Amino acid sequence: MRPPGASHSQKTCSQTQRKGAREPCGRKRSSARSRWGRKQTSSIRRDDATPGQKPQPEDMLADAAQGGARAVRQEALLGSLEVGKKADVIVLDTQRTHLVPAGRILSAWINNGQPSDIESVVVDGQFVMRDRKILTVDETSLIAEADKVGRRIWSQVETASPVTVPRLPRS
Repeated sequence: MRPPGASHSQKTCSQTQRKGAREPCGRKRSSARSRWGRKQTSSIRRDDATPGQKPQPEDMLADAAQGGARAVRQEALLGSLEVGKKADVIVLDTQRTHLVPAGRILSAWINNGQPSDIESVVVDGQFVMRDRKILTVDETSLIAEADKVGRRIWSQVETASPVTVPRLPRS
């Protein structure tokens, strides 16, 4: 129970600690409803009775990074951003219409993100994409070669058995 006249975010320190919150006393908790009616939360519940049944985006990222490192027995080299470890990093453009407003950008990107949100990619300390330009491949040549191969394959398909394109009757 909160003190009389206190808002939901003004609980006493003992009430916050009793609930098992991982934040220091005095920090304002964001749990008010936004103007769109969705509940915004700054803390993530990690005390599920059965862990893993209600994973949060942060859990999925940890599983992908740290779990992947454990799976290949490379925890000393991979799985977290630390000095001396190999790192693959993506830089996101978070100011896209489908990502704002976002109380938790990781959640917003996992649920609404698009490949075009990725601005830069660093693999093992080296940029492979910067400012949306791939640095390791000649994109123009690759696209031209893919188009050439596609046209050759379609030509062979049409020679073997002509493709009839259905058309709507015209009046």
